Amino acid sequence: HGASARAPDGVEVVDAGGDEIVSNSVRGSYTSILPRLQVNYRPTRDLVFRGAFFTSIARPDLSDMGELDVDFIDTIVADGDGTALEEVLTVTLPNPALKPAYSYNFDLGGEWYFSRSGVLSANLFYKKIDKFIFAGIRRSGASGLAATDLNSIGGLENVDFTEFDDVIVDQVSNGDTAKIYGVEFNFNVQLDDWVKSWWGGFGLLANLTLQDSETTVPITDNYARMVPFFNSPKYVGNVALTYEKY
Repeated sequence: HGASARAPDGVEVVDAGGDEIVSNSVRGSYTSILPRLQVNYRPTRDLVFRGAFFTSIARPDLSDMGELDVDFIDTIVADGDGTALEEVLTVTLPNPALKPAYSYNFDLGGEWYFSRSGVLSANLFYKKIDKFIFAGIRRSGASGLAATDLNSIGGLENVDFTEFDDVIVDQVSNGDTAKIYGVEFNFNVQLDDWVKSWWGGFGLLANLTLQDSETTVPITDNYARMVPFFNSPKYVGNVALTYEKY
């Protein structure tokens, strides 16, 4: 089927060939033990402290484990002498050896119920993720990427990679370890606790998360770089004005 994408400046996609999907059958198994411990302590009627340790897993997608996807794309590249047509091969390799990501989670927080519907809370959290799942991309000429590596894969044995100007290889893999830690604040109040007129229907919800993260991802076979974990912004917040009366 055809494919479309927004090309970088100076590059125009003029043709995207059909995908080739080769079936792949792999058998495997794994066992995950997920312990959990929760503790609540209430020193007064309005104050609660909570602590928790729990584990969880995230399974890989089946398509990432057994589907070989090949695209042939012709691109027009602008250079100083005009334009040139380049043939690019993109290969998405399966990884039947993918394992579930395993997460260790620690939470410690407190909640103050200062009115019938009002609460102010703060929570410290720490998360350690082993074997996290990420997508890595390599191009022809990069360390560890050679035609002999690709020709050894079922479905690509007869492909002449020297016919292409560029080869882009994408494969989902397990990483080493990632760490995410920070603090969450939450505030919730309804004016009905103090105001009995129609004004009492107004309420305020607000939350703020401050977090940091770190992980190491491989750039080449001999080089890795420490970066923030994926989809983990340093600041996340929400504010909402609500009304509920009748």
